Amino acid sequence: MSRDERFAGFAELLFNEMKPDLAMLIVDVCRKDVTAIAKTEAILKHTIAQRAYDFMQHVVGHSMEYLDECGREIPGSMVTRIAASMPDMRQWPEETSK
Repeated sequence: MSRDERFAGFAELLFNEMKPDLAMLIVDVCRKDVTAIAKTEAILKHTIAQRAYDFMQHVVGHSMEYLDECGREIPGSMVTRIAASMPDMRQWPEETSK
């Protein structure tokens, strides 16, 4: 499965959740309402941050399940510990930036 297709379900879920706020952002931009634009952008960033965290938990959780299926013992708190130690992403990896 390609990079463009692998997490299409996540992209669909995120897009559908953000669609009303994206529509509002378009309205705000057309009205040139700087205060409303900033508020809507903050809402969108908050949604993305929340769902990125949810996605990270999904990936880490499934990774732990895979390791467990391979016969490696994984403490139950490992997902929480990995999630807590995961750094914020401030730029795209060099090979994937556009």
